[in-house]
Amino acid sequence: MREFPKFAPVNLWFDYPVHRIDNVGVLSDIQPEAEKPYWQKGKDARKKQGEAQQKDKQAKYSIAIGSFRLEHDDVYPTVKELYEQMRSDAETVGEKYPSEKTIYNSLKKIGYTTDKETKRLVPLPEKTGNGNE
Repeated sequence: MREFPKFAPVNLWFDYPVHRIDNVGVLSDIQPEAEKPYWQKGKDARKKQGEAQQKDKQAKYSIAIGSFRLEHDDVYPTVKELYEQMRSDAETVGEKYPSEKTIYNSLKKIGYTTDKETKRLVPLPEKTGNGNE
């Protein structure tokens, strides 16, 4: 309970069926709090998995854009053309592919935007970090 101070931990040996107090002090060196709790381990694992999925997604977009540019004389695709390219690539290997709307919404995350006149993808300008943009 919050109103009372915590008790000092007691180090015990389990000698079936009895618990015995560690009089020598061998167990005092062990720090069980150093290990992360299960919820935090799960959180870290989900974070790593999410980062890996994001990198995989970015790689797929980059490959599709590079493939389109290679086939079409270094011209960036429109969102529709990128969708068609990704769909054909995914169908070839039997994977799922994102919808056209998902591709459009993901452009900024992967470093692209669309040109308002031509509707083609345009790489976002690199941020230099000096504030003179």
